[in-house]
Parts: sequence; C-alpha cells; structure tokens
Amino acid sequence: MTVSNSPLFLAAFIHRHQAVMAPYSRWSFSNRVQNIPPLIFALLVFIFPLLLQRTMEPPGAVMKHKEMLSSEWPSSLLNRTDCFYNDRLLSFSIMAAIGLVIGMIFVSLIISHTFATLKEKSTISEKMKEYHRTMTRVLLLQSGIPTLFALVPLSVCFSVFFLNLNGILIIPTCFVCMSAHSFLHSLAVLFTTPIYRRQLEIMIRETDGKLAITAKQETSSVTPRVTPSLVPKFQKW
Repeated sequence: MTVSNSPLFLAAFIHRHQAVMAPYSRWSFSNRVQNIPPLIFALLVFIFPLLLQRTMEPPGAVMKHKEMLSSEWPSSLLNRTDCFYNDRLLSFSIMAAIGLVIGMIFVSLIISHTFATLKEKSTISEKMKEYHRTMTRVLLLQSGIPTLFALVPLSVCFSVFFLNLNGILIIPTCFVCMSAHSFLHSLAVLFTTPIYRRQLEIMIRETDGKLAITAKQETSSVTPRVTPSLVPKFQKW
C-alpha cells in the first residue's frame, strides 16, 4: 500500500512546490510536465512486482530443503512456502534501494526548495506563506509515517536475510511495525486534517451525550418506588 501510494505523495509534493512558484519562474511548469515524474514512478511501481516474481523459485521448491527443516513443520504450511533465488533477490533489492534513494533525494530537494522559496519570496503575504508551510509539513508527516513504519522494517528484514543473521527477535518486531503503519497513517491523516478533527469532535460529543442519557435512564429505572400506603405512620410524641 505504501509503494502504491508513493506516486500520489510525489504528485502532492510537486503540487505544493508549484503552488508557491511565480508564473515567470524557471521552476514553474505546466500541468502536463508536472504529471511526468508521478507517471514514471507509477510505471516503476507496476514493474517492480513483475521483477519480484522472477526472483521466486517454482512452487514446491521448498521440498528439496525438507531434510534441513524440523519435522514439526506441517506439510500444509510447506506447500504454501515460497523460495527465492538469492542472486535474483539481491539484484532486485539493490534496484529497489537505488530507486528508493533516488525518490527520497528528489522529494527532499522539492521540500527544501519549497521552504526556501517561501522564505525568500516577498510577493506572497505572511498568512499565505504560513499556510503553505503548514500544508507542506502536514504532507511530510502523512507521507513520512508509512515510509518509516513500512519501508524501514522491510529494509531491516532484507538485511537480516542477506547478512544471515539470527532474526528470531528481529523479524517479528519488524512485522509488528509494518502491520501498524496503516493504523498510524490513518491517525496522522485524521489529526492533521481540520475537517476530520472537527468531525471526530462532533462524533465524540454525540457519543458522550448518548452515554449520559443512557446512564440517566438506567439510574431512573432502578430507583425504588415507595408506596404511600406502606409507609409507617409515626405519632408525634
């Protein structure tokens, strides 16, 4: 999901960069030119799964390593196990790492040039400058969380595999981080988008009101009722 969303993040950073460029600037491009980098990156995103598939051995290749496995492994699990060619997987990992580094450098240059333009440009009001700074920081946060909690653990997993390290504790921790990136990404989008925050506040207030009404009704339903005829009459001494 993170890789498939990366062209959208790249397009968003380019849009934020072009929003602060003057029409006469040499860094101001038409919409058609702005769409070229995200389209190229999207093409690479679709090509990489095809290359990854070529790194996999034929189904059932794990059986030739069966004598090295524990007898506790069930056959149903072994039949669903995929094996990889080490040399092909290494080549794929190097290509993916190069593409990731190039993409991160490109995005970093866009972000730094955006902030530098906002700092030097005098034709934009201070209010609009602060708005563009805030929107760029929000975009950086929304795109950085899935990158941090998905791609970094994945890189650690590949490093453990190629360095032949003991990954009994490392691999499960990486999987936990990768599984949490979607939830954390949703939280980042929720708390950095004003309209989502307002809607969340409305939902919380409505829920608190319903809980208060329900609790009041339950309290009134268990209040004991006293029948006047059963109340003892005490004489005044």
